[in-house]
Amino acid sequence: MVAPSKGGINETCSPRIIFYNSPYKTFRRLMRWIYLAAGLLLGFGAHANPVTPLLSVRCSFQDGQAAEFSNTKPITKRSNDMGDLIFDQIDVRNQTARVIGSIGAETIIALYGNNSIHLLETTNSGNLNITTVYLSTKSLRDGIYPTVHSRHINLASGPYPSQYVGFCKKLY
Repeated sequence: MVAPSKGGINETCSPRIIFYNSPYKTFRRLMRWIYLAAGLLLGFGAHANPVTPLLSVRCSFQDGQAAEFSNTKPITKRSNDMGDLIFDQIDVRNQTARVIGSIGAETIIALYGNNSIHLLETTNSGNLNITTVYLSTKSLRDGIYPTVHSRHINLASGPYPSQYVGFCKKLY
């Protein structure tokens, strides 16, 4: 038999057992639930959105890389065949935007990231195109944004992914 210590607690008991059903433990659990609920209701962890609704940009790409897959390895090559893209009505609050191309306009998804806007387009053939427009205090002031455009294309001959870098200019 172990004698109780000066505090009256058996030294063989762990602190977890002592506080398992204590008011302190109950209070901590309650506070965790309150913080979780408040976070969900108030968008805890969501980034503040500095972008004005309905932003429009024209993106030009100066340099790129494309890949073809052979039986043994991917073959990459430089590519500069990417034309301009126009994105308008970018509204990250409603997660919508439009991409305007040579054959018309299409509604796409607009997501706000860490000082960036991600524009996701699924083509009629099921391919995915992603454009990220990077925002910063300087680019917001100047209206010129660094950008990356990635195409995830699957042709009959196999995958043909590509990625291009350039700048978007704010349209007024």
